[in-house]
Amino acid sequence: MIAIKKRGFFQLITFATGLILSLTTLAAEDDETETPPAQSAATGGTREAIDLASPQAQRINALIASISINRAHEIETIESPNDAFLGLFRESTTGDPQGCILLLHGNNEHPDWPQVISPIRNSLIDNSWCTLSIEIPDTTKRFELPSLPNRENATGNSDENTSTQPQEGEKTLPNEEIVFNRIELARQHLQEKGYNRLVFLGHGSGGAYALKYAVDNAISGSALLLIEPVSPTPFSDYEIAELIEVVRLPVLDYYFDTHDKNNRFAQYRLSASKKRVSKSDAYIQIKAPKNRRYGALGEKRLTQRVWGFLKQNTHQSDQTRPLPKVNKSLFSEDPLQDEGV
Repeated sequence: MIAIKKRGFFQLITFATGLILSLTTLAAEDDETETPPAQSAATGGTREAIDLASPQAQRINALIASISINRAHEIETIESPNDAFLGLFRESTTGDPQGCILLLHGNNEHPDWPQVISPIRNSLIDNSWCTLSIEIPDTTKRFELPSLPNRENATGNSDENTSTQPQEGEKTLPNEEIVFNRIELARQHLQEKGYNRLVFLGHGSGGAYALKYAVDNAISGSALLLIEPVSPTPFSDYEIAELIEVVRLPVLDYYFDTHDKNNRFAQYRLSASKKRVSKSDAYIQIKAPKNRRYGALGEKRLTQRVWGFLKQNTHQSDQTRPLPKVNKSLFSEDPLQDEGV
């Protein structure tokens, strides 16, 4: 009896196993004869690539959608045969514009970035300046450390990406040709509007572009505003700071006391300013407390310093038309007295 029961048990197991294998084979054959919806017969059954917009394109599209709700009149597309980019323009509200401020935002930002760019472009219009903030290409992915310059390997041969790097003596900023071309197009755009007086403002890596553009093109008769400047690879902080020595413009250098690297870079710039060729052009460096980097008080402090610098170091110092009235408490009670600045 035991032998018969064991034999029946093994027969049952064998039958069940064969049934499962048969069902699996039929399912596989069905899969092979039916093309999934996400596949294309024209591509040999491979999945089609999904066209995803770049992070910068997503950022710019979201900005345009937001501004289009109530401020669509600020949006201007500046075009050339090889490029098209976003500009946000605001006219002076005083009826006596002294010129325009061209704003260059930092890496992974946009032309209405809430820190620095938006407060200045929206506040200085009340102080006889129009503003134009333009789109600058990203140089690195957000939260990604910039890559170090390529070095030759032990055999003396350059690695595979060396051919894309500028040769010695030809070092350029990332996307320099694109950015400088956009600055030129923005200047032409403003001239068509009747503005020939232009001030350059750069925030973060935008400061490096504004500084190098002014030096390479020997810009004069204007002013340069550097707000928390950053040195993009392959330039070192020291190399960017050395450009201060030869720039032919009054310079406001405004940075935040956030960490040692910021302070060291600021010291490089201050040292270079003492060797400037043009002693008549002002160089004013302001170290802002780190707790004033963001927020209403920080924005008020920044815009006051920018406006004050422009009033003293540009043609606006000869302005005969009175500036717009302001709330006297803004000056009678200085919210920054506790900072000792």
